[in-house]
Amino acid sequence: MKAFIDFYNSLNINPVRQNIDSPNLKKLIFELENLCIELLSIHRLTVSSISDFIEFLNSTDRKNHKFTSFKSWWGRGQQYISLRKVI
Repeated sequence: MKAFIDFYNSLNINPVRQNIDSPNLKKLIFELENLCIELLSIHRLTVSSISDFIEFLNSTDRKNHKFTSFKSWWGRGQQYISLRKVI
């Protein structure tokens, strides 16, 4: 998980404004997809929420994305996330 956080921080991108063809955005989507694979058997709600976010990132109409799974997990007013490593 720390490797993902370090990777995301190294991208220095704003996913909302980033062009869908951006190499950094593609890297982020790739890493999120890998994270979903790792979490699938233990955190289905998390995977559903991340998958919804991936759909948002792949969308050409991000302003109108509904976040059907994402908002039920994250809430509407979250401005940060907290991750912890499970050993």
